[in-house]
Amino acid sequence: MKRSIIFLIAIFSALMSAETYDWMNYPMHSYIAGRGGAFLMERSIGNCLYNPSVTALLKGSGASFSSGLLAFGRTYFHLNGCYRLQKNVSLLGGFTYGSIGGFTETNAFGDKLGDFSVQRMMFFGGFSYRFGRAPVTGGFLFKYFTEDNYTMQGYGYGLKLVLSAFLRSFSIGVFADNIVQAVFWDDAEESYPFVFGLSAEKAIGKKLRLAAVVQSDPAFELNYRFGADYAFTEKFSAGIGSNGLNITAGVSFFIKDVKVHYSAQIERGFSGFSNFVSFDLNIGGTR
Repeated sequence: MKRSIIFLIAIFSALMSAETYDWMNYPMHSYIAGRGGAFLMERSIGNCLYNPSVTALLKGSGASFSSGLLAFGRTYFHLNGCYRLQKNVSLLGGFTYGSIGGFTETNAFGDKLGDFSVQRMMFFGGFSYRFGRAPVTGGFLFKYFTEDNYTMQGYGYGLKLVLSAFLRSFSIGVFADNIVQAVFWDDAEESYPFVFGLSAEKAIGKKLRLAAVVQSDPAFELNYRFGADYAFTEKFSAGIGSNGLNITAGVSFFIKDVKVHYSAQIERGFSGFSNFVSFDLNIGGTR
């Protein structure tokens, strides 16, 4: 036990040097957020948006709700569900709302012109598939979103593909996001950068798990995420991590089919404090 705690502290200290990809790109599910956004291989109903392929390992169906009060005037609501269609196929979908506000626009003379805010809604749906009895799964996700950016309004779409392999104590996955994605404004068209990456998770004994994600865009601007989770009992676990220069920590409680997660994030340079909470209902567990 003492060695495990010392190891966690060492990992936590090393993560402080990681760089960030986008300070506004935060994970919404509390379990993942509290562990540095790194546990993309977590076999959880709340992981639908990040790694849809994990839902192919769920025996049953379920739903997940997340919300949070974040630094810099950000708020969000996230709801997703998964339905096991047949033995190796699951359907999934969800809705996300996010906003950032609290800013005031002024002219050169300091006169207030209005409040500045950005709102975004996203609907997503897809499926996951397990390749026979092999511990390999694939996931497909279609995203449609609208944006209200102060005086501008737009909409867009995109695709996400994930392939994952789950071994005894080690899991690894590859993903590609923002595939054929476009955003349409009133008089312009643009796109978010295509991103791709690698995620991995390693179990050390029965209580400690470590996870990491490396993500990049075509210009090789990298984002590193790291996290650790320690199961104190079968119904309680805690974790730490780093998402860029943000420091994260979280706890999880398991009550029969319901999982409750809370996490906190200290923004880079101790410039703010964010809170996340999630509730998962997963009937059937994992395979």
